[in-house]
Amino acid sequence: MTAKTKDTRGTERACRTTVLITVALTILATSCDDGFVEPTPSALASGESAAALVNAADREALVTLYNATGGPDWTRNDNWLSDDPVDDWYGIIADTTGRVTAIRLRDNGLAGTLPAALGDLAQLRTLQLHDNKLTGSIPPELGGLTRLGALWLNDNDLSGALPAELAGLDSLRGLWVGNNGLEGVVPAGFQDIQPLFFDIAGNERLCLPATTEFVDWVEGLLFFAGSWCGEADAEVLRTLYEATDGENWTSSDGWLEGLDLSGWHGVETDSVGRVSGLDLSSNGLSGGLPKELGDLVSLTTLNLASNKLSGRLPKELGDLANLATLNLANNYFSGPLPLTLSNTSLQDLRYEYTRLCVPDDAAFRDWLTSVPRHEGTGEVCAALSEREILVAFHEALGGTNWYNNDNWLTDAPLGEWYGVDTDAAGHVAQLFLSSNLLVGK
Repeated sequence: MTAKTKDTRGTERACRTTVLITVALTILATSCDDGFVEPTPSALASGESAAALVNAADREALVTLYNATGGPDWTRNDNWLSDDPVDDWYGIIADTTGRVTAIRLRDNGLAGTLPAALGDLAQLRTLQLHDNKLTGSIPPELGGLTRLGALWLNDNDLSGALPAELAGLDSLRGLWVGNNGLEGVVPAGFQDIQPLFFDIAGNERLCLPATTEFVDWVEGLLFFAGSWCGEADAEVLRTLYEATDGENWTSSDGWLEGLDLSGWHGVETDSVGRVSGLDLSSNGLSGGLPKELGDLVSLTTLNLASNKLSGRLPKELGDLANLATLNLANNYFSGPLPLTLSNTSLQDLRYEYTRLCVPDDAAFRDWLTSVPRHEGTGEVCAALSEREILVAFHEALGGTNWYNNDNWLTDAPLGEWYGVDTDAAGHVAQLFLSSNLLVGK
């Protein structure tokens, strides 16, 4: 082999290496003898400078994380903030070019908020910050980590919503945010990606939309933990079914089956699967209404007309702040309308052909005249008996939780109800209920 041949091959290897380093740079005019582009010394310096700037940005993001989460007090912070390569810093993994690819700081005493600067780690694939004391919200900037495959933020004290930006991470294969204080609804965009693991359990106010699309999405996961937005509503409907002889309803198609409540007869749901409408008119319901109906917080329409329902209306109906339409006509309901109804948004109230009456309360009657459509019995309630007053007293002050409620709500004479003293005529003279765990609602 001649010296010329050796020199040619050496030049070829050098040129190929140079091309890899400077692939993003503008092609220069000077060429090697074999046709590969050979950059000038100034171009090499520019490439090295660009790489240095990028690596400096990664280093700066790590420094920001350290400062934002009490780095000096971490369990381990070996080499952090030193001049050593970042992959020598405890918990950091970098690639051969010095770009940060993983942060593994589980159970390491991090306390504070997550900085938006984490979104600058463009090559990050794994972020493990679980089992720490992180607070605040999850930065939406994490949605810019296009290579992120695993995000571990569970078992912290994070709050706020699950950022919709995370739903744009096509590379995401595992999301663990359980046991925090997150709230709201999982954004719809998540159903467009397909991670393998999805854990939102332990966030009491965060739920997954109970829609057909999300139910199908979850079936494609290897692991899911969390609650569905319609899950609590389903329990309320089950209680209603049992309290009103659901087995003998005219139609109960779909009831007690699955989490998609829109498939249950007479049930309408909103975009996240919460019950927004309930129409069980002329459906053979009998019995009384359970107080749990007041937990259907998204309910706007309740139509129970033309059934065989009876008893008093639960005051918890007043908890339905969004209720606009209430139709109870043609039933056997009796007693006063709950004063709490004035807390709702009723625009249409009907209770004709019942035994319901309007309480003799000036403020409530003024509210009732403000309801745009009101069709009732026209009956004003007679003055309450002492027994009825005590029953209302018991309900208002959580009587079921009193230390002693012997004989309350029974047919026994009032003087035999615990804490009630009556005169010779049987009228209430005094109440002795101090230190009896009276809990107002």
